Amino acid sequence: MKRSFNMTKEENTNTSLSVLDGYVVNIGAITKNNNNDNHHYSFIVSLIDQTTVRITKFLGKIASCALHRRLRESMLSGHGASIISLQMQNEQYFCTASTKVIDKDLEFRPLCVRIQTIESLKNNAMNGLCSIEVKICEVGPETPFFFEESGFKKIQKLKKTLVVGDKTGALELSIWEPNLNQLKCDECYQIKLVKSRLINSQIALSAVTDTSYIKIEDLGSVETIVNSSITMINTSKGRIIQISTIKEEYGCQACGNNNITKQLDCFICNMCQSRILNTKVPTDDILKITIVNDNREEYSLTVSKAILMSLLNGVGGSDNIVTEVANDENCFNS
Repeated sequence: MKRSFNMTKEENTNTSLSVLDGYVVNIGAITKNNNNDNHHYSFIVSLIDQTTVRITKFLGKIASCALHRRLRESMLSGHGASIISLQMQNEQYFCTASTKVIDKDLEFRPLCVRIQTIESLKNNAMNGLCSIEVKICEVGPETPFFFEESGFKKIQKLKKTLVVGDKTGALELSIWEPNLNQLKCDECYQIKLVKSRLINSQIALSAVTDTSYIKIEDLGSVETIVNSSITMINTSKGRIIQISTIKEEYGCQACGNNNITKQLDCFICNMCQSRILNTKVPTDDILKITIVNDNREEYSLTVSKAILMSLLNGVGGSDNIVTEVANDENCFNS
């Protein structure tokens, strides 16, 4: 009975532990804690959805760990791994005494370590860790920033803003001490695991603790003008199910009544006699279409006659349809 109880207890304990399948893409050095003589390190794992997670391992006073060596072997081998017996707390992962790394064949490769162009970062609206090869085009001055550490202690860190570019574009890159003097102007580097951030449709790069810099051969002529704006475009295929004219609706701003008389120069409310100027807007060339996509979602769009006629002619339609809709103010349903 005692043996059975121990096995059940172990099973219940194991059910609270987590397993992550992915690639070890970076391992930090073993460092001493700030508040005691113990040590710790962390490593980054790229998962199947191409997100990355940080896992932390706490050590004692001896700065040595067999798991650290095993993680390095896994990273240098290029193989996937299954990391077992992890503890998750407050959406953060920590190693336990039973954490192990087991080699595993995975059906994906980590994109965060694959070299991307600045153009591809913008086109894919990259928000996460990535790797680039760029030339340092401009180095800004040191700027102090203050941060709160442990919720009460303020510390100061220095930052530099660099302009980095390749043949497809240029972006700003923020680097922090102690790496402020590591990158030289007009030199080229492979920058691995740099953070790409999206803020208000603007993309910017920022170095993190896992970012590494490897000097490479000259990239030649590169873009030097920063253009960090990205255009969020969603493409959806569907079919036109309805074409109609745009029906104008009028309501009184003063009383909210819809009993409105339209005159050449103004609109008159028949209830409170409030008037509003009739600003003429050319709407004769605009039609309303309704599109349904493969997911049965409907979208209402306004398009010009010329664009719609070109579209219908391209798929075997006829401009007579558009003419009839515009003249008769009737709807065409497919």
